[in-house]
Parts: sequence; C-alpha cells; structure tokens
Amino acid sequence: MPGRAVGEQSPPVRHRAAAVLRARFGFALRVLPGCGHAAHLDAPARFAELLAAAAGLGWPAAPTAAG
Repeated sequence: MPGRAVGEQSPPVRHRAAAVLRARFGFALRVLPGCGHAAHLDAPARFAELLAAAAGLGWPAAPTAAG
C-alpha cells in the first residue's frame, strides 16, 4: 500500500493533501512528531525507517500519531 509521511508542523495544505490521498486512494498516513516540511532533515532516522518500510520492508510502519 502506498504511503505518505508529513511533518507535524508542516503547513496545513500538506496535511490536507495527505488526508485527501488517504481518503481517496487508501494511502497510509504517518505524521512525524516535531517535524516541519523537511521531515527528512528534522528526523532523518525516523524518515529513513519509513522510507525503508515503504520500499518493501513492512510499510506501513508503526503509526507515530493518529491520523
């Protein structure tokens, strides 16, 4: 299943876009706590875990926030 990660502090439009992808296409959604738009820079280890999981090693990973 495709997934989408968004930083908790990302602009509202990013959260709305991720919610639409989840509602319309069933994408998994992960919110990375304490991160902004550049989650890959704010939490590189967590982002790498999600990327590895999305590449076929178990996506979706354990949820980081309700969403």
